Amino acid sequence: MKILTLLLAIVFITPLGAYASILDSGEISKAHYSVSLPFKLVDNMMIVSLPIKGKNYHFMFDTGATNVLSNQAIKELGLKKRSYTIKLHDISGEERESKLYKGPDLHIGDVSFTNFDFAALDTLKDFPMSCFKLDGILGYNLLRHPAVAIDFQKNEITLSNAYQGNPVSEGYNPIGFSFYNDDAPQVAIFHQFGDLLLGIDTGKNNGITFNHPEMLSVLENLGYKPDNRYTIDALGMYGLKEYDVRDYTLSNMNIGRVVLNDTRVTVQVKEGISLAGVGFLSYFKTIIDFPSRVLWLKPISKEEDGLSLPRYGFNLDLTPDGKLLTSHVAKGMLAHQAGLKNGDQIIAINGSNKSIFSQNDYCNIYLDKSNHLYISRSKRLNLTVLRKGKQKDISIYYKK
Repeated sequence: MKILTLLLAIVFITPLGAYASILDSGEISKAHYSVSLPFKLVDNMMIVSLPIKGKNYHFMFDTGATNVLSNQAIKELGLKKRSYTIKLHDISGEERESKLYKGPDLHIGDVSFTNFDFAALDTLKDFPMSCFKLDGILGYNLLRHPAVAIDFQKNEITLSNAYQGNPVSEGYNPIGFSFYNDDAPQVAIFHQFGDLLLGIDTGKNNGITFNHPEMLSVLENLGYKPDNRYTIDALGMYGLKEYDVRDYTLSNMNIGRVVLNDTRVTVQVKEGISLAGVGFLSYFKTIIDFPSRVLWLKPISKEEDGLSLPRYGFNLDLTPDGKLLTSHVAKGMLAHQAGLKNGDQIIAINGSNKSIFSQNDYCNIYLDKSNHLYISRSKRLNLTVLRKGKQKDISIYYKK
């Protein structure tokens, strides 16, 4: 039986260094400009909408990827295919060759971004990726030209040829970044373990992840014990992949002048670039000055939200016949402590009875805060499950 599993993280990583053609494509209509556009946070993914030929298209805003459009959008817009292709890599390292197209004209304020290449991606409309209702990705080959200011308090992105203010006098901390293998802008993070490179990736919804299996023994030798151990199903361009992960709370880390105390980090048992996603960046006003290769961070006060709360410690699987089953219930975590078990069938969420779930219901569970099925991390979750033919009520709650 095929089971489709909870989407926990989306990361698009596209090495671009060997593809001068795609990086050199594109024109911006003005030499001096500053334009803003709003974004929505959907499961901590930054989603922007742009009108193209009279229709709004929805893009993930992703500093760790190339520009992408769905095959459906390419067909609708009648885009012209380029003579060259690109190889795309997702979080699992899986590589596929993709066709490139001359992109549509994008208008943001009074500025036009034209002739940028877009890679075709045929999985954006596949479930569960379809939950995000994406038409494409705005990525590095467009974003490399401006200074990109992200205001998570206003949910606003500003693109400008140069930052319009004075970041030093405004309280920002400068951190130089580089492009090693051209995966994403990378900064150095320092701790007792030494230093490592950390990619700044707005296409990743959670916080800091170290993708170095050897970090487990390094932290153990330094006396750190994992707060939690569990399994996640991470959603990349080419589907879901399962990873064994550990959560740690580390003190006295620093990125440039920014000191991070009691910071939750995840160590993922796979080799790859370590990443800082929106769950980390949203604690700062952020400027990614691509032309100058400087990351500016200004700490902001932020109310406790879902990503700052402990994980419940379980996944939900949707079966082809619409049953919603629990899986990956992690020993010692909140769900396990409350008595949840693998294979429990969910028949009610927070008082809403439902024994058969559609794909749309599944999407709403994680992404639609206004929906009665929404269960993203909160301080209390009430479930009714069916276990061996018997009904059982389970309350999972977080206490400080």
